[in-house]
Amino acid sequence: MILIFFASELFQTCYFIMKTFISFLVLTILLSCKNEPAKWPSIDLEPDTPAYLLAGQLSKKLAYLDPDINNILASCSIFDVKTGDLVTHMQLKLYQYLSSFKGAEAVVLEPQIQKVINRIAEHNLILNEAKNAGITATDAEVDSITQRNYKNSNGKERYLRILKSIGLDEDYANTEVRNQLMVKNYLNAVLYKDIKISESEIIALYIRDKTATVRHILLSTRDKSESEKTQIREEMVKLLQKVKTGADFAELAKQHSQDPGSAAQGGLIANFGRGAMVPEFEDAAFSIQPGEISDIVETQYGYHIIKVIERKSEERPLGEVRTRLTKQIRDQKRIEIYREKMAQLKSETGYRLIDFSHEN
Repeated sequence: MILIFFASELFQTCYFIMKTFISFLVLTILLSCKNEPAKWPSIDLEPDTPAYLLAGQLSKKLAYLDPDINNILASCSIFDVKTGDLVTHMQLKLYQYLSSFKGAEAVVLEPQIQKVINRIAEHNLILNEAKNAGITATDAEVDSITQRNYKNSNGKERYLRILKSIGLDEDYANTEVRNQLMVKNYLNAVLYKDIKISESEIIALYIRDKTATVRHILLSTRDKSESEKTQIREEMVKLLQKVKTGADFAELAKQHSQDPGSAAQGGLIANFGRGAMVPEFEDAAFSIQPGEISDIVETQYGYHIIKVIERKSEERPLGEVRTRLTKQIRDQKRIEIYREKMAQLKSETGYRLIDFSHEN
């Protein structure tokens, strides 16, 4: 009997301790959830509104934009970007381009939509930084942009009619204007404030080659399978061997190049500046010496062989182009700073863009 009594007491004690621990654990979890900051509200889609109808049209091409589901398209710890946010942004900021979105095939529309979603998310991430830093926009700044919107719309009444036609009002538009100004003010006052440009950077850009003239041969790989790409590359290897052993480059380009803009001219692309070509093509055109021929260069268009004909540097005096060069350097530094900051914010907030290929 004594043993049974002690066993019963031991069981009750253990039960009490376990019950207390579980209650404490549940309370801890609830408190931690309570203290977790709520995400920014997303825009819901109401049936028969312009935003709902736009989402419905787009969902015929991309099913994950179904307005009745209002899917999450991108997510992080601060906010979600849903279909409602996407189509509302498109109506307000991309109003003039809506017909091109509606008319695009799914294979073209998907990457365009992804870019818009990323743009919304990056804006929100920077806006959150601006709010945390106490950056604001004055009423005068907002009014200045609003007056410009009136002017661009041929008057206030027409501007308000446009907003109404897409299911928005001026209060919403003004809030968006204020947010845009806060982002701009944050970028200039915080992110870009320490940018410095040295004289040596200006001179280095001034003496750098400005334009290039090349001939090239393109074998397209657009919409080709991997096995087809392998065969195309083998064809390009044979062409490269021919030009390396002295074959006439221009004649080979006329016969084989699949670039409709240059093949008839023997692959000639004359006097193009930096930034005019895709990066891989530009790197080859501005790195190998005039008269030399590249190895096979792969771009989004296919395989290229590039022969550099000549390059030209800036011919005007430094004094005439200093302002432009300074702006060019500053713009490039801003791009690099912005990309670094955005990578940091996306990592810190666990940002991810939905893999749309698995959503259809």
